[in-house]
Amino acid sequence: RLILGRTGTGKTTQVFSRAMESARQRRRTILLVPEQFSFQAEKRVYTTLKGEDALSVSVLSFSRLSENIFRAWGGLARKRLTDTAKLVLMKLAVEEMKDTLTVYQKQRSRTSFLNTMLQTVEELKQSGTYPEALSHIARLEKDPPFTAKLHDIAGIYGAYQAMVDRSYSDPLDDIAKAATLAEEHLYFDGMSIFLDGFSFFSPPQRQLLHAMMEQ
Repeated sequence: RLILGRTGTGKTTQVFSRAMESARQRRRTILLVPEQFSFQAEKRVYTTLKGEDALSVSVLSFSRLSENIFRAWGGLARKRLTDTAKLVLMKLAVEEMKDTLTVYQKQRSRTSFLNTMLQTVEELKQSGTYPEALSHIARLEKDPPFTAKLHDIAGIYGAYQAMVDRSYSDPLDDIAKAATLAEEHLYFDGMSIFLDGFSFFSPPQRQLLHAMMEQ
């Protein structure tokens, strides 16, 4: 259900009112808001609801929701990926792919290239694009030089991600992994979920939203 209207027409008030009514009926309720609004929303909830009613509602951002899903179904045990670990793993990934690189063969030993690849991988993750999708795009591309670049990036990205997955947990992967777990385990089954305050959703967030709406 969408509540539509221009700024100042009471959309947030309406969403909040419906979320509080859901909590009073003791339904498992999530109020999902952007990170920067979570404290304000929590304060409003706990000044509105008393006793056990307040226990029925969780005010969450996408990152905190992902953590809750991991607590329920696993995913918090691995070490968090640090900037130093990222650089080391990227260097190892590039070295592993050295015999298959074409466009980036000469640049592979430069620290500046490793940093550029890390930035590229982070942007791809934030857009919800993973190595398999990048390889698929490369197969469809008709421009040979661009295809060669995509193949190099997809290969390095895939090698890097495989190393991350073996030993680390990358915060940039959290929402997509949480969405997969939520889909597998029907995490949102029986919940009432309300969203407010977002101006857009990233592809991983949309995947998590899809799991909510399906369930």
